[in-house]
Amino acid sequence: MKISRAVIFDMDGVLADTEPIYMGITRALLSEMGVPLPSHQLFSYVGIPARQMWSELRSRFQIQQPLSELIRLEKDRQLQVLGALNQIPEIPGVWPLLEELDQMGTLMAVASSSSREILELILSKLAIRHFFTATVSGKDVSQGKPAPDIFLKTAAALGMVPG
Repeated sequence: MKISRAVIFDMDGVLADTEPIYMGITRALLSEMGVPLPSHQLFSYVGIPARQMWSELRSRFQIQQPLSELIRLEKDRQLQVLGALNQIPEIPGVWPLLEELDQMGTLMAVASSSSREILELILSKLAIRHFFTATVSGKDVSQGKPAPDIFLKTAAALGMVPG
């Protein structure tokens, strides 16, 4: 049987309700640096690569730490916080949707700006990793979202041609 359809999911905010967790982590890190920033001012950074977000925040608030250190601090804190959670909240309806698509023989993949470690941790904690034929992280492509690179690479990993 030839599979003619596939679905590529984003992870954060689509499969897992992690945005409030990430926002809390970013706000805590900024606060520790003396930059109290309300959540509503962080919304514009949702879904963009960490490098771009921290570069803009660093410039906007004259943060002294090197960009690479800010990115590492955020990733380490995310792994720590997510790893300590017994459960990661899923978006309502995700499990039945994945089961139905799986029963229909639909290929599924995840394309996430998150790092490979965070991507695998979240899929594992949600107990949904087995549904996905491929996963592509933001580190697997040269240009992050909104550039289409991650989606094109994920489609290729599934053996699909976007169209």
